[in-house]
Amino acid sequence: QNHIEEQFLKEKLSVSALNNYVESPLLYFFRNLIHLPEAKTPHLDFGNLVHATLEEYFNASKKQNKVLDKMSLEESFQKVLSINPMYQDFEARGWEILEEYFTEQSNHFTIPLENEFRVPDLPFELHDGRIINLTGVVDKITQDTNGNITVWDYKTGKAYSDMDKDRKEKIKRQAVFYKLLLRHAYQGRYDFQKVTFDFVEKNSKGKYEQVDFEISEADLNEVKEMIQTLADAVFSGELLKQNYKKDEKTADYIELLDLIKGDPEQGGLFL
Repeated sequence: QNHIEEQFLKEKLSVSALNNYVESPLLYFFRNLIHLPEAKTPHLDFGNLVHATLEEYFNASKKQNKVLDKMSLEESFQKVLSINPMYQDFEARGWEILEEYFTEQSNHFTIPLENEFRVPDLPFELHDGRIINLTGVVDKITQDTNGNITVWDYKTGKAYSDMDKDRKEKIKRQAVFYKLLLRHAYQGRYDFQKVTFDFVEKNSKGKYEQVDFEISEADLNEVKEMIQTLADAVFSGELLKQNYKKDEKTADYIELLDLIKGDPEQGGLFL
């Protein structure tokens, strides 16, 4: 238990870690607290290829102070592929999706203020006065002529209208977490008006989607309480003392937890 508490205080909390906890404390414990190695999935690699290409493209646009053409996007795409050979399997599909996305959406592109903007560690005080650090990376930050700031996040896979309720809640929580970070980091320089989730793949009706969120104080307080609830579960020792729903994501972790908590004479380690 002491080791778990020490690890929790040492770790930086991201929104993906918080979302894992809300989905199942088991996912959070094994993926984010003890970092059990996981095999990369094709979906993750494909998403990383798309994100890295758009990052490279907008870096070049920012450097030249203009929105660049499709040839520049393709150059960025090929550069990412050359640096990351593991993405080669997705070359045909990746370029098909990026080219179509650029053709239909690039008239809305603007030069970013920041690209792949990182908040490495933002102190967050718990109710008992202990401090943990929050962290996160936003894909892009833009500012309009009136000075209004927008945070952008690219999404591959299902569009918002095709997502189930749980996935939509995760998206909203991500937006709120970004607000929590950027309201306080860097003297609030990039505290934003809205978050726009930009879906790079079309929805089931063949349309592109952009979904905006404006964050209220109630939204912020809800996420702050979720973070506190996670901390309370860790410090009380209740994090791993629950009845977990068994599904395809948790089944292997439940078996591993049973082994860890089992009888030492039977190979268990006792938590």
